[in-house]
Amino acid sequence: MSLLEPSPLKPDFDKRLKEKDVLPIIRKQREKFLNELSSKSAERLSEMVNHSFFTEESYDYFDEKAEDIWKLVNMKYAEYLAPLLVSLLIELHTNLVDVCAHIRLYNKADKFIDEKEYYHKTGLLGVARNMKEIVRVVIKLKEEGYSDTARIV
Repeated sequence: MSLLEPSPLKPDFDKRLKEKDVLPIIRKQREKFLNELSSKSAERLSEMVNHSFFTEESYDYFDEKAEDIWKLVNMKYAEYLAPLLVSLLIELHTNLVDVCAHIRLYNKADKFIDEKEYYHKTGLLGVARNMKEIVRVVIKLKEEGYSDTARIV
């Protein structure tokens, strides 16, 4: 299931290439895609969100990723991590947790039918805003060299 509708990232490459040659091509396309997303407003992103995203599966996925990052930040040797890395990881964690909260908020519409539009709109816009922040943090992590993608240009 894709967050954005239709699924916007479909890497284009020669299928005859070896994996080691394909990875840089895909990374470059992913980088372009993330930069394009980061330039969009949260309102525009909310128009692109696939409404089937708001499921327990999505909640569990983002909750698990938030927990993984939290464990990393709180590990025994975290005090040796660069302060900027820790700060970015905490931002990432917070936004992942907020995505979970907005999924729950969106789904409250099932209980409060009279206010369905409010819950859907608020949850949708909240997810879009958090995703915009997540993309910003991921780009920053790449720029700081905390990703193989950042080194391939």
